Amino acid sequence: MRITLSILALGLLGSCTSPPVAAPIAKPAIAVDSSSAQPGCPISRKGLPVELLPGELKIGQSLSSDGLRGPDLKPWKTGFAGKPSLICVAPSLDTGVCQAQAEGLAKAVLPEGCGRFFVSRDLPFAQKRALESLKLSGVSALSDYDVGAWTQSLGLLQGDNHLAARAVIVTDASGKVVWFQICPEVAHLPDLDKAAVELKKLLSSH
Repeated sequence: MRITLSILALGLLGSCTSPPVAAPIAKPAIAVDSSSAQPGCPISRKGLPVELLPGELKIGQSLSSDGLRGPDLKPWKTGFAGKPSLICVAPSLDTGVCQAQAEGLAKAVLPEGCGRFFVSRDLPFAQKRALESLKLSGVSALSDYDVGAWTQSLGLLQGDNHLAARAVIVTDASGKVVWFQICPEVAHLPDLDKAAVELKKLLSSH
């Protein structure tokens, strides 16, 4: 009888032992595009073809701010002149890839005094909420929520869902475009390290 009770007690002790905790599954890394598509030309979204509506984005062009709105919903008339800037363009801060792009923009090692702008078609209050949730500072969010005029003027508006393509633009202190990259695949990230290098090269040449 004692032997039976001992075996039963051991069985109960074994059943109370916590099962081994599985290690958390690491999130797959997001691919980074090294090449660039051209404005108004086809790209892909998760491998499927996407048309970009016609528009113009070229080196040497003065980057307009027409159509963009600030956090107060009012037209953003400050423009990009005044300081060299790195400008990220993305579909929506509701997605993980766009959040990773915003984090990359905030953490990019740039020369002091450079602007960091994030443009999407999200409403300004949604942009503010997302950046605060991600605890990102130093990034100025600009919205093209109205009709997407700014995005389309640069050839960065997706024709089917009317969201922005994913891109990064470098401008000089006069607001002129000195370098840009449009991700050939929307689900990939732009090369922000390369953008930072281009910005540093720009400042070292002056």
